[in-house]
Amino acid sequence: MNISDEELQHAIENNNSLENSVDAQAYQKVFDALTKEPYRLPIDFADDVVRKIETGKSSLSIDYFWLMVGLVSFIVATVITLGITEFKFSGSIVRFISGYSGLFFFGIVFILLIQYLDKRLLGHKVEM
Repeated sequence: MNISDEELQHAIENNNSLENSVDAQAYQKVFDALTKEPYRLPIDFADDVVRKIETGKSSLSIDYFWLMVGLVSFIVATVITLGITEFKFSGSIVRFISGYSGLFFFGIVFILLIQYLDKRLLGHKVEM
């Protein structure tokens, strides 16, 4: 049974279920939502939004602080590990890496591009 949208709307308004199709279910959900009490925002909603925007500006410097802490920790851990294991640099590893310089350059550019797009398109924080 295929009825028009107007007939379906009138049937649901009169609590008559003519059809059990996806359209009928969608109309029923819309009418159920319209019968509910509308959501009211708190009185201080605008003040809360402004406060969050203002505090969000300072969080960028906190991100850079933790980035620097992570980089310094990584460098310190690398130096300590190289010292403990008495690692010696040899010419063979440099020759191996030099054959893949284009790949390393592409990897660095790709990672930087992904980071840029992440900040640009997704914004600073994504709530989950």
